[in-house]
Amino acid sequence: MLDRDLTRKEEETARRLLSYLLRHPEARDTLEGMTRWWLLEEEIHERLVEISQGLSSLVKQGLILEEHRGASLPLYRLNPDKKDEVKALVERLFPLRREV
Repeated sequence: MLDRDLTRKEEETARRLLSYLLRHPEARDTLEGMTRWWLLEEEIHERLVEISQGLSSLVKQGLILEEHRGASLPLYRLNPDKKDEVKALVERLFPLRREV
């Protein structure tokens, strides 16, 4: 259990530090290094998981196309046949944002 005096943000930071150390048990760094590298890497790791799940859903819906070229990693792009559908979806979900 983490210290009860921590704010929600401080608790989240502590969780990220511990998560990083679980993935890199031999890691050691200064406070500045932890801030610059460890927390940034944890943020990227977490975002990769989120983006992967969202991307998978968009591919299943046919809004984004997944292209495979040889042994390289897949590339993703907007399905041009669904551009109007995507535009309507974005406008409905984010009505204050105006995309070009």
